[in-house]
Amino acid sequence: MHFMADLLAWDKAALSLQPGNWAHIHGVVTMVLVHADAAHLWSNTLGLLLLLSLLFVRYRPVAWLVLSLSWVLTGFFVFFLAKENTQHIGASGFLYALLIFLIVAGLLAANRSLRMLSFVLIMYYGSMVWGVFPLQRHVSWEGHLSGAITGFILAILLRGYYLKYTRDVKPPWFHENESKEDPYSAFDNSKKP
Repeated sequence: MHFMADLLAWDKAALSLQPGNWAHIHGVVTMVLVHADAAHLWSNTLGLLLLLSLLFVRYRPVAWLVLSLSWVLTGFFVFFLAKENTQHIGASGFLYALLIFLIVAGLLAANRSLRMLSFVLIMYYGSMVWGVFPLQRHVSWEGHLSGAITGFILAILLRGYYLKYTRDVKPPWFHENESKEDPYSAFDNSKKP
């Protein structure tokens, strides 16, 4: 969409999300597809490829639901919470939603590998926490914050769905001797000479 906008000379402002402007409510969907330049697109694409891959590999039963709700709810939060007379473009809010979902869902899951994944994501993307504060000009901190809120809400609300599929399963041999007598008890009860 970004390259199409450049090639066809589309007005990126027309595809942007403009908070409070009902004529631009379509920006809830289109803002993720439009970027300021190739560097902006590239920085979002790498993160999205990684996070979407993790989402579909580790949370397959809810992956499409999380993807679509993250996309739309982030846009709606920006539309209603961000400052009016501003324009928001890019997929970074959507990226924040996916990241926070993966971190929170992993911490809530009764699964060691998902918790480890959460800690790895925190270490790798930890500096992104600064993106939810108004520290840089021309950066949609409202979009980042909206994405973070969306990801957190989805991880809490969908917990019942993904927990069924992500619990640690103990191998069959783990339970073999539970009902049997301990084979070493004979040594404990042996008579001393």
